[in-house]
Amino acid sequence: MPILSVILAVVLGLITLSFMGGDRSTKRMVTHLVSSSFKLNLERVIPLTLKIGI
Repeated sequence: MPILSVILAVVLGLITLSFMGGDRSTKRMVTHLVSSSFKLNLERVIPLTLKIGI
């Protein structure tokens, strides 16, 4: 569970940073990176939690 909270904190931080400053292309790039990395992290985290037995 700590891993998921860290991932969520990073994602929320990136989203807030992208909307605080930068133009539309920067926002689009950051949101794309965040969504793709979030999907990758979920694909890695779910099998790990299943192996651990949470």
